[in-house]
Amino acid sequence: MAKHINEDLKELVNDIIEDIDLESISKKKTGFKSKLPIPFSGKKDFAVACYVLNKIKQKNKGRDLVVIDPFYGTGTFLLASISNGFKTFGVELDNYTFFATNVLFSEQDHNKLDSLFTLVENDAKQSVMDLYQTKCECGRINYINKLLFDPESSEYFHPIQNREIKNGKNVHFVSKCEFCGKNDKAFDQQDMDKIIECEKLDVSRFPKHDLIENSRINITKKNDAVRYDRNFTIRAQHGLLKIQDAINKLPNCKEKDFIELSLVVSLSLAKVTIYGSSTENLYHVAVDKAQEKNVWTNFKDKFNELKKYNQSLREQIGALIDSNLSVVNDSFQNFLKANQNKFDIIYTDPPYTDQVPYLEKNQYYRDWLRIFYRKDFCLSNSMLNQEIVVSNSPSRPNKTLDNYYKDIDQMFNFFYSSSTDNSLLIFALKFGTAGYFNVFSNFINKARKNGYELVNKTSYIKIDPTLRNQSAKTNTIKTQILFFFTKLNENDRYWYIDDLNCETFIKSFVYNKLTKGKEFLQLDIELLIQACSQALKEELKLPFVSANYLAKIKKVIVENFFVSSRNTVSIDLNILYTGNEEIQSLFLKLYDFVPQIIQQLLNRKKKFLLDDLYLSIADLVSDEAEIKLLETLASESYKKELKNLLNIYCEVDDQGYYIKRSVRNINYTGSKDISTMDGTEFEFFIKKVLEHKGYSNVIKKGGSGDRGVDIIATDSNGKKVYIQCKRWIAPVDSTPIQRLHSMKTIDNMERAICVTSSWYSQEAKDVAALTNVELVDGYELLKYLELEFPKKYYISTLNLHKDKN
Repeated sequence: MAKHINEDLKELVNDIIEDIDLESISKKKTGFKSKLPIPFSGKKDFAVACYVLNKIKQKNKGRDLVVIDPFYGTGTFLLASISNGFKTFGVELDNYTFFATNVLFSEQDHNKLDSLFTLVENDAKQSVMDLYQTKCECGRINYINKLLFDPESSEYFHPIQNREIKNGKNVHFVSKCEFCGKNDKAFDQQDMDKIIECEKLDVSRFPKHDLIENSRINITKKNDAVRYDRNFTIRAQHGLLKIQDAINKLPNCKEKDFIELSLVVSLSLAKVTIYGSSTENLYHVAVDKAQEKNVWTNFKDKFNELKKYNQSLREQIGALIDSNLSVVNDSFQNFLKANQNKFDIIYTDPPYTDQVPYLEKNQYYRDWLRIFYRKDFCLSNSMLNQEIVVSNSPSRPNKTLDNYYKDIDQMFNFFYSSSTDNSLLIFALKFGTAGYFNVFSNFINKARKNGYELVNKTSYIKIDPTLRNQSAKTNTIKTQILFFFTKLNENDRYWYIDDLNCETFIKSFVYNKLTKGKEFLQLDIELLIQACSQALKEELKLPFVSANYLAKIKKVIVENFFVSSRNTVSIDLNILYTGNEEIQSLFLKLYDFVPQIIQQLLNRKKKFLLDDLYLSIADLVSDEAEIKLLETLASESYKKELKNLLNIYCEVDDQGYYIKRSVRNINYTGSKDISTMDGTEFEFFIKKVLEHKGYSNVIKKGGSGDRGVDIIATDSNGKKVYIQCKRWIAPVDSTPIQRLHSMKTIDNMERAICVTSSWYSQEAKDVAALTNVELVDGYELLKYLELEFPKKYYISTLNLHKDKN
């Protein structure tokens, strides 16, 4: 049931969604490299955030808006906000991430930075490079930049071939040989001798503790993968310690922090990783086709990358960072409790289930800082408890999905009390396909419980090969999804008592009262209100139900059911009662809606993904009682059904988008495929057919009050007829037949006809025989059309029906 939303705000959000091409925006280059050059799992889109916030800025000219990102991560949304001139706050729980962004955002003395780096270079470079000394085939000394090998079998001489090993040459040099000009060579005995020599080095100071387990990110006891040092070679360990010792000799200053950060973020590639990798995945154990990289060149490259980023960022928006940005290292709960500001916009990438356990993923970086740099980089119990996440770690038993939803509930509660009236809450999310509907539905319900309503949402593809690969492997929805919520006034909030959504409870109760077996009843509204009040009283163990509650109960009934002029209540056939109707019946009913959604997507976007269809369906079904349907839709069998439906209207282009299908009848050029009509077109078409057959006073009803009766007409014998039209590609089940019979009986009509472009289930035929509802299927309709309008029409969906009996 839709809530009142500020019209100006609704117009703003719809303008953002309808008038832009988010995919094109996400590809645009900005004035500086917006993605921080540090390993981080978040994939936030700076260009899109800039656009959205700029549209809000234009709409609110003259207002000094205050923005917060309570889970800011790498600070993408913070930078987008200050770039638009907003006063901006950021909160980050993870002390490593806070350290990284604080260092990179702050003004650095680059002369001093270079001077300090030179001190480290003079102290550590040569001793580290000696660990990687080799000889070119011509006999000249060189240094290994990358060694390709198979770790599990310790195979260096004949590793499994990959695209980076050319002609068996698996040793890549730091620089081209000055004498012969070669860049690589095959591993030889002297290289093995160097490895054996390095194995004797003292690396007792290198971390060897166990990390927090989480099998989803490959931190497991299997193969000692839980151990910190598991995938670092001895020479990498020794080299990293050498560099760290040199950094520790520097005077304390922000430039020293910068150099330390450069070393810490190079850890991911200082490990043994998959060949050709620039991965942020610290925890993958490579058993073959792996690479070992020179830790000095890796460290130096990362230092230069970070320095370039900092210079560009400071040149572009350094003054805005200093004047408009305030960040803290704390939980959002603690910050919002203490902060006196009221926020106009909350723009964030909120924690979503088990996809990003940041505190666990960042253990390598944080632990290194704690051991070698500052003891305050510990991972405290308070941090672990306050993180909103689902974790399968044995040491974090309270981080279950149920607890996650409780945390999300609390999150919305904090947001509500800390934001201005009619404020915007913008979420940028990317869910897994299988869990999307469940998580989405819970987000909606927790938001509603705490005073928020979903204004609109949109999706776009983030053009990123890494994301597409991840999507293929983890069944993740490819599109980025933007959700726009608004804070409702107290009077407009959903009716919750404790954790019970009373509106959903009443809707379910009334539905069950109005449906009895295969019958659809009409009940007096006052009697229903009394019955609802008694049920609510028993459910919540209330001593009595107040007059205010009775008024609310009546409001829910009126908004969700059909109330006649005689004050009788019946099922509204235009509503999906998704929490109550059987799954198969609901899915079939979606065939009334999905073709319209497809047409809307094609009209609005010209091309779309299957993800977009799921998101649009979710607009129809977003109450907590509807989770079962949503999860079912994500199952393989129903995904196949939806794809079949899509294939009627669309074809897939080279990039995986659905585009409008060019359909023609191979027998009759220029004929019209009735399967491509939407529901309304089909109703008008049947109206035309009825008039051609001699029916009079043919009136197409439609609209929210039709109760499943699409057309009313008078036949040649003067009998009043109710007609229901089903432009489906699936078999029509008994539900529409039962409802049509119910409406015929209620209104004392003489005939009832159901017309479909597809066919009927056996149950539908049996019910029709019992209720005297006449059936016209696609075959009978097509036979009439071919007789009366030869070569004008065809129905392609009938080809999907193999069993015509």
